[in-house]
Amino acid sequence: MGRVERRTQAERSIESRKKLIDAAIHLLATRGYAGTTLAEIGQVAGLSRGMVTHHFGTKEACIEAVVAAIHSAVLNAVEEAIGGRRGLLALDALVDVYFALLRGQSAGARALFIMRTEAVATVPRMRELAAENNEAFRRAIARRLAEGIADGEMDARLDPDVTAVLVEGVLRGSGAQWLLDPQGVDLDAAGAALKRIFRARCP
Repeated sequence: MGRVERRTQAERSIESRKKLIDAAIHLLATRGYAGTTLAEIGQVAGLSRGMVTHHFGTKEACIEAVVAAIHSAVLNAVEEAIGGRRGLLALDALVDVYFALLRGQSAGARALFIMRTEAVATVPRMRELAAENNEAFRRAIARRLAEGIADGEMDARLDPDVTAVLVEGVLRGSGAQWLLDPQGVDLDAAGAALKRIFRARCP
């Protein structure tokens, strides 16, 4: 009986934490970092401010958990979409799923964009988190670039690590522009252009 009760309490704790993270994402996407408070996070989640403090301690720790949740969801979705593909096909899938996530999870994408531009300037830990995520994302891209080069699909003179920086810049930059002006930015066209660049040969 004791084991069942402990398990139920743990499950409730996980559920509460998820509600708080989802509430924080919503608030960050609509009010920004400075406009989001612990009390509001608890209210939107249907919980008390005390629960926010219990789970995270501080606003910065809560936002750190939010960033980790969004980053983890994106990287997991990318790996799942790539599946057993490698090289060019893997890169194509990466581009498609990145833009699909941006469209389908606009609250998370907008929250992350706002935190990158607002909180990074005021919260040192945010700069570290952004840098860690960028590095992980670049590694995923560089791995597929290296496969494409090894398989003879891409120009052998390309440096996977350097090219990964450029690819990440195009993806994140296009996404940021779309978030600011969804009617004026065609993500499908941007993705198609990037895929053509993957297949181009250096002169």
